[in-house]
Amino acid sequence: MRAAMIRSALLLTSPSALAVTSLAATVQTFSVDGLSLQYAQVANGSNTDLRMRLAAPTTPGWGAIAIGSEMAGSLFFVLYPSTDMTKTTVSVRTAPREVMPTPIEGISYRVMNSSIANGMMMADVVCYGCTTWNGGSLNTMATQQDFIYAMGPGQAVADGDSNSAIIRKHNRRGFFNINTADSQFTAAEAPMTPFIPVGAAAPAGSSSSASSGSSGSSGSEDMDYTYMLVHIHAAMFCLVWLLIAPAALWALRFASVRAHYILQILTVLLVVPAFAVAVVMSRRTPYSSFDTYHQKIGITVFAVTIVQFFFGALQHTIFKRQEIRHLISSTHMPLALPAWSP
Repeated sequence: MRAAMIRSALLLTSPSALAVTSLAATVQTFSVDGLSLQYAQVANGSNTDLRMRLAAPTTPGWGAIAIGSEMAGSLFFVLYPSTDMTKTTVSVRTAPREVMPTPIEGISYRVMNSSIANGMMMADVVCYGCTTWNGGSLNTMATQQDFIYAMGPGQAVADGDSNSAIIRKHNRRGFFNINTADSQFTAAEAPMTPFIPVGAAAPAGSSSSASSGSSGSSGSEDMDYTYMLVHIHAAMFCLVWLLIAPAALWALRFASVRAHYILQILTVLLVVPAFAVAVVMSRRTPYSSFDTYHQKIGITVFAVTIVQFFFGALQHTIFKRQEIRHLISSTHMPLALPAWSP
């Protein structure tokens, strides 16, 4: 039993690991490139305490794991080295939107142990009753509770002894899931109190099942592919709305109808795959419910663009046959002119 638990602790420090696994029946873990989480929930009366071992490499400057599906409203546990590089500072933060998270009030937590060794930061943290906070909450009975992670850009954090130190924008991020429903402990059977230091023997009386299983799924292994989709999506729509669509309107005014509809066809040929990329990208992230403002606006713009194309094609066909403006033109033109008229 003791050997199995020590092997589990060693796994957390592997810099190349990329996995979400369960070291024991109810102890859930996640790791990617040295950033790792070991997670358990312990009943404390009517509350639930979170017990976590957090680890991150020092090279990025800081590392963070947060409870939530996006920056807004998530509860962040940010790690960065102390000024003298002897211990790890743990700062619990939140953010109202995609800005630097700042320390949150009303959260009670304790750093049981922290250290820095061999380029790795480590901290054992107990967060008391941290199931709700200003802006978010944790589902303690979820089979796939959303978590996100991030790592810094490689710059040291100034004033590393402060819980409110400024951290530079991340250059890597991702998401994963934890099975919180399977991480429930009673106070009597709480595992690893405190968590086992790497290579050390288990404290007397600690208990943990040696069985293993999956705690969820990780989106980190294909985040690079998702970022590529983001760039493709942005490039295609920028090309359409900043160049081709305005050129199509000006072509109708000053060049020819033929140039206008050729450019409109090109617009649709780019908009359709760009929208498809957005759908695929969204389904690979925590935004698969399509309920953000960006997604709602994007769906609306896509629908209007397709309607515009068919209205324009129909109006062009009718005009060529009858040489009259159809009622459709009274819809097609007003939708385009407000957006692109000088």
